[in-house]
Amino acid sequence: DALHLTQGAISAQMRRMQQLVGGAVFEKSPSGSVLTGRGKFLDPYARRILALSDQIMAYSGAAA
Repeated sequence: DALHLTQGAISAQMRRMQQLVGGAVFEKSPSGSVLTGRGKFLDPYARRILALSDQIMAYSGAAA
C-alpha cells in the first residue's frame, strides 16, 4: 500500500531483479524475508541507487 503497487507488480520486479543478478536476493525465514548472501552484497549498491534517485527527484521538484 505504501508503494501504491500491487503484490503482483512487486513479485514481477523481484523475479526480474533475481534474473539480472543471477540468483535469489531474499529468502523466507520464520520471521519473514531476509537477505541472502547475494542480497547482502547488493544492499549498499541498491541503497546508493535509491539515494541518487531521490536526489534527482528533489532536484527536479518531483516527489520522492
